Parts: sequence; C-alpha cells; structure tokens
Amino acid sequence: VQEELRGQYTALVEQSVELVEKIRAKAVGVLESGKPDEATCKVLTGLIMNDAEFDRNNEACVLADKMIAADVDGALFEKAAKADRLSVFSKELLEEMYTRSNQKKQGDLPQVKISTTKGDLIVELFEDEAPNTVANFVNLVEKEFYNGLTFHRVMEGFVAQGGDPNGDGSGGPGYSIKCECDSPDARRHFIGSLSMAHAGKDTGGSQFFLCLNRTSHLDGDHTVFGRVINGIEVLDKLSRNMTPSGKIEGAETDKINSMTVVRKRDHEYVPEKIGDEKEEETPEPPPVQPETQKDDVTEESDDSTESEEKQSGEG
Repeated sequence: VQEELRGQYTALVEQSVELVEKIRAKAVGVLESGKPDEATCKVLTGLIMNDAEFDRNNEACVLADKMIAADVDGALFEKAAKADRLSVFSKELLEEMYTRSNQKKQGDLPQVKISTTKGDLIVELFEDEAPNTVANFVNLVEKEFYNGLTFHRVMEGFVAQGGDPNGDGSGGPGYSIKCECDSPDARRHFIGSLSMAHAGKDTGGSQFFLCLNRTSHLDGDHTVFGRVINGIEVLDKLSRNMTPSGKIEGAETDKINSMTVVRKRDHEYVPEKIGDEKEEETPEPPPVQPETQKDDVTEESDDSTESEEKQSGEG
C-alpha cells in the first residue's frame, strides 16, 4: 500500500510541475505580447513567489525584470512581499523588485554601457542609495579607466570580477572610497547586481563584480551600486577562469573593450576619496568568496583581506 501511495504521490507531483510550466509559458507569452491583463500579472507574480520559495532566485529575478520592463504595476510586488507564508529571502527579492519598478518610473538613474569581448550590456546605477560609489564609477568610466581591462576572476555561480589595472586582483586607481553598504536602504546582491570589490571595509577603488547568482552572504559587506538592465545573457557567455581553489589552467580571460556613460544626472560626478592618488597601484586583492554551506564560516588565506566572512542561508 505504501509503495502504491508513494507512486501516486510522485505522479501527482510530476503532473503539477508540468502544469505550472504550461501556465508559465502561457503567461509569459501574454506578457511578451505587450498586453498583459491584471489576471496574467497576478499569475506571473505568483510564479515569481513560487520560484523564490524554491530557491530559484535567478529565474524569479529574470521574470520580475520582464514584468518591470513591460511597465507592470509595481504594487503587485509590494503586496506579494507582505504575504505571511514567504521566507525572508523571498520577501527581500520582492522588495527589490518593488524598488526597481519605482526607479523605472523615476527614469533618471545613470546608466553605463559595458562592451565586452562576449557582447554588450547596460547597467543602471543606484545613485540614490550609493551616491559616492556611483560618482567614483562614473568618474572612472569618463576617464576611460576601464577600457581594455579584464574580467580577471569569473567563477561559475558566483561573480564576474573586473576593474583591476594589474589584471590579477591586486590593483586599483591609487586611492580608496568608503563603503556604502551600512545604510538601511542598501541594496542586496541578486543575479546581475553590480557591486564593489574590496580588501576590507573602506578599501574599494576600481574593482567591481557582477553577480551570477543570489549571493546573500555579501549583503551588508559589499556596496551594491547598480544592476544589469540589458544584456544579462552576456554574463552566461563570459569565460569561467577561476574556481574556489584557484585559476583554471588555459581558460580564456574576457576583456572590457570599453565603458561609456549612456545617461547621468545634471551634476558633476566627483567621488570623495580616502588617500591621495598615486601613480603606483594600491594593492586590492579580490576579497569575496562563494558561499559553500549554509551558516558556514570560511577563512581566507590572503593576509590583506578580512580573515573570516560569515556565510548565511542562501539556498
């Protein structure tokens, strides 16, 4: 009897999964037609909540961004985030999407085009939440600092890190800026998030990383100052050249061909710096490590980085 019940249960689960995917395909089709009605938008929001609850954060983000691009009412995300049954991570994701929806309506955040050897992407910069980090990035872009530099550290399921003039994770612009990740409205790390690399608090300069996954253990330690709004598929094309144990022998290293400011607000972008600019580079080893296990603590071997980093509940 138990075997029979187990078989029936498995069959029902498989049927439900197939049904959800059919509903998803139908709803996304309506969304992409440009004429999503209220009922379809509610179905899509439910799918996002379901994805988030089952740790499919990337799928949830991509679908939510499609809704935002289609000018779907962001109040749906706000309402969904208040559902009692949701996990903390799901609420954070929906709150992020509500913020993105509002900022799209605002329509004046700075944008930068990043042309790489694998294609172009556009990032929108969170000037409201990280003004000095954005000022620093825009300032360096306008000085053509990033042109020709590499993505020296690309790890599957983690980040694509670049912006080092030395090409090995040890360089910077010759000065540092303060972190802006302590404020109550600091943004979190999702797929496509643009964040500052550093070798410890207030040591960031030019190195940045683009998230290839939800990396919640970096929240509050690294300043998220933008996100990919176009060309997110380029992240999948970047050559993975590192693992947690080191460089992948013979792996390709992709380059930043150029960065160009697409849009900015009507003021100068001049960052507040720590220390004076120098001709030599400021040591800036790559600080972040991928999460290996829930509630685990990893120790980093590089003496110039923080020795321990708390890893918290990413699924």
